[in-house]
Amino acid sequence: LEEDSLPEAIMDVIEMCDLDVRPDLLNNIFLSGGSSMFPNLKARIYQELEIELARRKKKNQIIKIIAPRERIFSVWVGGSILAMIPEFEQNWITRAKYFSEGIPEDLL
Repeated sequence: LEEDSLPEAIMDVIEMCDLDVRPDLLNNIFLSGGSSMFPNLKARIYQELEIELARRKKKNQIIKIIAPRERIFSVWVGGSILAMIPEFEQNWITRAKYFSEGIPEDLL
């Protein structure tokens, strides 16, 4: 089973977006979560994105990868912020609902 590399996947997603926002997306690649803590991951993604941009003949593109030191907690922080937004409550699946109805089809 062969899959795209992370830099290839990043470029594929960026290229699905409007032309106007592509430079901003390439300038705001945000690493988060425990898996982003691998040594030298930021530098490797940067180098491989440069190679991928050259392969796709994309010139004069500026890459910026944001990798905060506390990124291991970024997913939790984001989830906790969402949990405090009252409008988001309609998307919650309670323990009781999970055990009585299972996982909603649209989440599978």
